[in-house]
Amino acid sequence: MRKTEKKNPIIIDQTNAVSVTKENGTDVSYFLFDTFEVHTNVIPAGCVQDWHVHNKIEEIIVVNEGTLFLEWIESAIINKTVTTGEMIRMNNSIHRISNTSDTVAKCTIFRFVSPSEDQSEIIKTDKKIYSEEEIASLVQ
Repeated sequence: MRKTEKKNPIIIDQTNAVSVTKENGTDVSYFLFDTFEVHTNVIPAGCVQDWHVHNKIEEIIVVNEGTLFLEWIESAIINKTVTTGEMIRMNNSIHRISNTSDTVAKCTIFRFVSPSEDQSEIIKTDKKIYSEEEIASLVQ
């Protein structure tokens, strides 16, 4: 069996983040990579973001704690409360999020440039399972 090139996991801690506190009080930790970015937000009670849009990037928000109030533009302003464990795919909408509760909300945001082709088959099938014997041969 041919040995594969080893690529080890990289643990990235808070000291590697670019951390800022925005004017609205949100604490953001940006983790920047070559092809994507992940950032964590701690959004204080009563905080309201600016309306904005991302034209070239895909933005996915995972609510980790609390609730977010999402607003977006269709022919009118539409809104929905998004709770812990739910995820938002922004789809290049004009939007803003707020924390209308009286407790802190936390979320993780993934931003990347979406490929022009459908990548779902690669995403669904890009996993190789190793047997215990194969693992044993790799660590010899």
